[in-house]
Amino acid sequence: MLDWAIGIDLGGTNIRVAKVDVLGKVSQPIFVEIDKGYTDSPNFAQIISIVERMISSNQEHPPLGIGFGVTGPINVKTGIIDNPFTLPAYFQGNIKKTLEDKFNLKVIVENDANAACIGEAIFGAGEGAEMVACLILGTGVGVGVINNGVVYRGANGAHPEAGHLHVDPTGPFCYCGRNGCLEALVSGTALKNIGVERGVLTAGQNGKDLADLAEAGNKEAVQIMLEAQEALGLGVVNLIYTYGPEKIIITGGALSRSDSLLIKLQAIADEAGTYTKLRSEIKFGSLGDWAGTIGAATCIIKSL
Repeated sequence: MLDWAIGIDLGGTNIRVAKVDVLGKVSQPIFVEIDKGYTDSPNFAQIISIVERMISSNQEHPPLGIGFGVTGPINVKTGIIDNPFTLPAYFQGNIKKTLEDKFNLKVIVENDANAACIGEAIFGAGEGAEMVACLILGTGVGVGVINNGVVYRGANGAHPEAGHLHVDPTGPFCYCGRNGCLEALVSGTALKNIGVERGVLTAGQNGKDLADLAEAGNKEAVQIMLEAQEALGLGVVNLIYTYGPEKIIITGGALSRSDSLLIKLQAIADEAGTYTKLRSEIKFGSLGDWAGTIGAATCIIKSL
């Protein structure tokens, strides 16, 4: 049996956990929504319960460690999650110490966008590229950048929040405190909010429902999706001018399922490349919704 690690991807609405081997293969996948019933339990109780189950079912060949990808802001050095914007109170605190103390295993904490980018760069659509940027469209918008196999970080290990690059100064207000961020225009949350505001969606629907309506020919839904695609194109240009990536991988969300969008974004990237003298290839991710889980586990595997 190949060595393996536990990969955890904690997003704004759900948790994905899996056994990931040294070849990036996923087994025993677990997908659950964030359980609001843990409100009165100790922090991270839901995570601990899932990890306990996975370890107990693999006692003959235990994991190398636990890789934990989580939506930021986080401190990857200390393992402290401090993200009241998109995570509930019981997922705040030091997840690294909590898991290390509980399971006596090595734990690495990483921004979820970086984790997804690691997965795609090593095992997915970015494989073989020198520099890869990943746009992860989910509850929010995450951006990860890998340069020669190394995660791009800011000062003191900070994660540059390129999902909050401004693409429309007159656009919707974002929880970061500014208007017209990429996240406020193309994330699943943004598509839902805009759809509800324009009377296309009900409060119980989401961005994927909006995409379904657009595909069915609903004119207002089509218009919203076109506006989101335009904003995403501006985001791609910003990434090209800022990082100069060889490949830009787009994964997750209602927008990342249209071949026509891929063609449109590649044309935008090619136009930007006439100035930068670099052709950035635009691709959809090949690891699906498990890219972050695979990347998180890979952080452990590659560290040994």
